[in-house]
Amino acid sequence: MHYQHCEAFGFNTENIKKRIRLLELSEKDASTSTLMQQIVIEPNAAPIINKFYTFLGNHKEFISYLSSDDIISRLKKTQLLYLNTLGMGFSEPEYFDLRLRIGVAHHRIGMPLNLYICAYSKLLSLILEQIPSEFEEKVVKSLQVFATKIVNLDISLAIDSYVESNIEQLETSIDNLEKKAKKLKRQSEIDPLTNIANRMTILGYLRHKMQKAKEKRTSLCLIMLDINDLDKVNNSFGHLIGDLLLKSTLEKINHMLESKDKIGRYGGDEFLIVTSRNLDQARSLSNSILDEIAHNAFKIGEHQLNISLAYGITEFKADDAVPTILNRVDKELIKNKNTK
Repeated sequence: MHYQHCEAFGFNTENIKKRIRLLELSEKDASTSTLMQQIVIEPNAAPIINKFYTFLGNHKEFISYLSSDDIISRLKKTQLLYLNTLGMGFSEPEYFDLRLRIGVAHHRIGMPLNLYICAYSKLLSLILEQIPSEFEEKVVKSLQVFATKIVNLDISLAIDSYVESNIEQLETSIDNLEKKAKKLKRQSEIDPLTNIANRMTILGYLRHKMQKAKEKRTSLCLIMLDINDLDKVNNSFGHLIGDLLLKSTLEKINHMLESKDKIGRYGGDEFLIVTSRNLDQARSLSNSILDEIAHNAFKIGEHQLNISLAYGITEFKADDAVPTILNRVDKELIKNKNTK
């Protein structure tokens, strides 16, 4: 048989036996549990339950969990099931599973563990009150000891269920926070319109690749792209069309790049490509991008729009800092635009 809560909380056969041993419960207690049911629980279940709920109702800490007569009625039925199974087959997985399930249910409704244990303590005192004093002292004592042990077993399982449920909630919360952190990190790194690296990210990447290129003496080039006459599109068709054109242009450029290339929005209609290609390869890439954009119209809504790009390109030098390489590529872009 499948015992969901035993499996969830790690109560296999060996761990069940360990818990039983820790509470000094033994096979002899099995007969005591039957006797307790016969002379303590069965004749007195109703008064125990009524006194228990009177106790809860007299303490404001519990009142919020007893919000209606219907809830109290259902809780009393559950309490009767609990009492009728108290101690019966205590060494079996079924017993452990039921107790763990009860603990999980109380955890889910938000009852604090300290209140739950206080309620258990009261329940134990009510059970002990119902042990008939007219029996032999030895019998009375064995019933008292067993009742205390079995309720302590149930309390220990409640604590297990609370602790494990809290750990599970904490792990879920941590997982959710990590997902939110990753999402926020991505949002902080990505340009929301074009869905490529924003200015801060691409400059950080450039700085990182410059350091690597200096250490390993590898090729590194910086390309600056500029979309010509984007302002005219905005003025003629509106900024929404201009934004869609910008997004479509960057999607097309992105498809032409490889893992060695990274593109980011530098600002407005200017973009940077940091590439590990050498200067000739980077220039070839730039020309391919310009030709692709110039010879293919973009359909934006009802409009067929043709645009062109300009570019500047420079190769990394060992003594470059980010501002110097940016200044150099910007000058190259301006020079190329002025010569066309």
